[in-house]
Amino acid sequence: MRSLKTICEKPMIHILAKSEFKQSRREPLLDYDAYNDEAEDIARRIPNAQKKLNDAEWLSGKDEAALVRLTQARCDYALDLLTISYSAGANIVELEKFFPYIVDYFDEYALYTQAFNRTDEGARINSPAVHLQDVEFQIANRLLCFSLLLGQTKLIPRIMAILDYNNPVRDGLLERIASLYIRRPYPLPNECTRHLPYYTALAIFEARPSDRPGLIKEYLLGWYEASRREPYYDAHTNGSSFMGYWAWEAAAITIALDVDDRPYRDLPFYPRDLVDHVRNSTAASSTVAPNELAAEIRAKAGEACPVGGHWQSIGVPVHQAVYAEGAPMQDLKSPYGLTVWRFVGAA
Repeated sequence: MRSLKTICEKPMIHILAKSEFKQSRREPLLDYDAYNDEAEDIARRIPNAQKKLNDAEWLSGKDEAALVRLTQARCDYALDLLTISYSAGANIVELEKFFPYIVDYFDEYALYTQAFNRTDEGARINSPAVHLQDVEFQIANRLLCFSLLLGQTKLIPRIMAILDYNNPVRDGLLERIASLYIRRPYPLPNECTRHLPYYTALAIFEARPSDRPGLIKEYLLGWYEASRREPYYDAHTNGSSFMGYWAWEAAAITIALDVDDRPYRDLPFYPRDLVDHVRNSTAASSTVAPNELAAEIRAKAGEACPVGGHWQSIGVPVHQAVYAEGAPMQDLKSPYGLTVWRFVGAA
């Protein structure tokens, strides 16, 4: 097994050797050569994107649109690497450690999207960070579901803030899942932005607990054929990048509603290893390591520092600073506008 890579102090998911893949593969339709080519390519692209974002010379003269494209691509690469790595059989603890960095990438991309929307060109488009009404819904779905399935529910407020930005509609399924962890606007929508297969899952939330296992089983049995409009449908045969067939939302609902999955845990498309992991892991408990809690403390430029210690700016280039409690947070004139700082530890 290859050692965990570190690029710009961010962990990368190791790529499985062929012998490991044969033993641990979770998606039976995934071919090793296709997986290896895709994962190797993505694993190169993520640090290359980060290198550009840390290069003052490269940044010089780049407009907001260019920064949106690059940071969006980095988000896609990272989320796809997580997805295909699960299908290939990667260690779930590695996926769990990698996921918060994906949310960091989406945070930064969202800030550049907002900056672009303040330009004349962007104002005409006024784009959301993630379009819930088109095929980008599968990005939103994976982001929210992985937060549950990797024991990272503390990231749900950040994920929903990204999804809320500039979206003209809200999705009934995502809202129901998120509302079990954080306060969401009521009433919850009764429609799904992509309709099938997701709309049929709404009834699970209203059903009696004893009826939910049967409803999720029914959902899984019809999931693939109901997904004909989704970009992943038939991906293993049409030459597109195939990352595996998984009804992430069925597993997320199982966790969110604490459903007994014995009637359906062996069905295709159900990522049972994630459900088992989150149910057995201390990461899913209410006990969170102090440094994980600290990583979620944020402040904007001009605000009083809420906690004294080491802080890191979000965006490029990254800056480190030590602030005393109550001191004003510095404005670094970030390319996307107002500087946002993240607490990284006590001094």
